[in-house]
Amino acid sequence: MIKAIFFDLDGTLLPLKDSEFSALYVKLLVTKLAKHGYEPSKMVTNIQELMKLMYANDGSKTSEEVFLDLFTKEYGNKVYEDAELYNSFYKNEFRELKTICGENKLAKDIVKYAKDKAGLVVLATNSLLPHEAVKTRISFLDLTSDDFDYISKYETLHCTKPNPNFFNEILAELHLLPEEIIMFGNNAHEDGLCALQAGIKTYLVDIGCIIYPEYVKEKFEIINFEDIPNIIDKEIELNK
Repeated sequence: MIKAIFFDLDGTLLPLKDSEFSALYVKLLVTKLAKHGYEPSKMVTNIQELMKLMYANDGSKTSEEVFLDLFTKEYGNKVYEDAELYNSFYKNEFRELKTICGENKLAKDIVKYAKDKAGLVVLATNSLLPHEAVKTRISFLDLTSDDFDYISKYETLHCTKPNPNFFNEILAELHLLPEEIIMFGNNAHEDGLCALQAGIKTYLVDIGCIIYPEYVKEKFEIINFEDIPNIIDKEIELNK
């Protein structure tokens, strides 16, 4: 029986290109922090190292703890003193990222459809950025936190995609079994293979942002965004 629908965010609900997003994000953040005593070139290096450490996280720390460990090592208690500065960035300057994101006018209705049909809707976005950054990005789709029953958070999760424990931790927290989930993503590795290794069936959604590395040999069905309701209905019927 299908009890929950999982959605990835970037490239699945929200049209964007990872490389463009990352470049503008780093530029905006470094520009903001440079005004408050952070050296730009050092910050770029720190952010690159941070991403590597988050992806390599063995589950012993939350993603937020990985950030704090690295940045307090580099900047000491200034990181804690500047907590509101970081928070303000994700509420304000971070919104400029909307300029490089596409529109998805169906997102709100399809998230609601999934909730009506399955009962639980989970935003399974990679746990690399603070929750405030996630809230800002979903606002680009006219969605809010209230539209989801659960949102993956870097403040609480101990792994990032493509580690299958990213999904295992969410399943444990929500008391769900893998066979009770349908996942919709855009990345054959970070969504498809990662979810598959956790026992979750995944469809790849094509809104112009499909990522299908050649090294991923597993086959995942690619669908159009507007096909999601039909897929949900089909999976619910098959899993009665």
